[in-house]
Amino acid sequence: MELYLVPNDPVNTTFVSSDGFLRYWVRTSRPLSSLRTCSSIVQRPSARDSNDQETLGEIVWGGFARRSVIHSDLFKGHDAVAGSNTVKVKDLLWKIKTFGK
Repeated sequence: MELYLVPNDPVNTTFVSSDGFLRYWVRTSRPLSSLRTCSSIVQRPSARDSNDQETLGEIVWGGFARRSVIHSDLFKGHDAVAGSNTVKVKDLLWKIKTFGK
């Protein structure tokens, strides 16, 4: 499935499929500075009610010297979390080099 970001801003966006259906959206509270935490909520349209939405998870972006974590029921029973519904962002989103291409 191909997904497009509308608008092209990963912290506040809507994911639309190539056939034009709304699939997911992300809304992020903006901190006043990078030293403070903020959170992103990831949601999708509910499968049960066409006018409702379902929250898939919440990403808490850590501020200065704080860990960023993802809270979601999708992680339930995952080996790395041992019964918790929380995973560190660095365990899911990683980069090869600090300033790599």
